[in-house]
Amino acid sequence: VGKTTTIAKLAGQSRHAGGLRVALVNLDTYRIGAVAQMQIYADLLGVPLHLARNPAELAAALQASREADLVLVDSTGRSPSHREGIAAVRTCLRTIPDAEVHLVVSATTKGSDLEEILLRFQPLAFQSLLITKLDEARSAGPLLGLALDRDLPISYLTTGQEVPDDLEAATPDGLARLLIPEGAAAPSGRTGRA
Repeated sequence: VGKTTTIAKLAGQSRHAGGLRVALVNLDTYRIGAVAQMQIYADLLGVPLHLARNPAELAAALQASREADLVLVDSTGRSPSHREGIAAVRTCLRTIPDAEVHLVVSATTKGSDLEEILLRFQPLAFQSLLITKLDEARSAGPLLGLALDRDLPISYLTTGQEVPDDLEAATPDGLARLLIPEGAAAPSGRTGRA
C-alpha cells in the first residue's frame, strides 16, 4: 500500500520543512528488498536508520534514537489474514511508549475489503488512517465513508510517488475536495451561494 514510501515522505517533510531531527527504525526485515529500500531513503534524507527484528532490538533502536525529535517506525507489512504477523507487530509496538499508530490503507482498496481490514488490524490499536494512492483511485468515497461511520480520524493523504512532496496532512477542506471535485456542478435548484 506504499507504507515504506509514506514513511520516507513523512521523514523528508519533518526534516526539511519542519526542521526536526528524524530517525528511522525498520521492523520490515522480512520482505525482500525492504531494508535496502529504507536505507536508500535514509541516505537521501540524511537521517539514521536502525534495524530491529524483535522487541529487544526495537528497544535498543529507540534508545539509540533518543536524541531525535521524531522517530518513525516502519513496521512489517502484513496481510489482514496473517494473524500471527499482526500479533508480532503488536508485540513490537508495545515496546514504544505513547506510540502514535497509523493504519496505512490504499485508496484503491475495494469497499468490501475495508471492513475486514479495519477488523483484522484492530489489535494494533491504531488511532488514525493514513490513506495512500489517491492518485490511483477512481474514488475515495468508500474509504472516507467508512472512516466517518467508524469515527476514525484521517491523518495524512498521499497523492503520488514523489518523496517527500506527494504527502499532505488531512484537513476537512482537503477531504471535502476528494468527495466533491472542483468544478463539480451544484445539485439542481441550488445556486452555490451562501
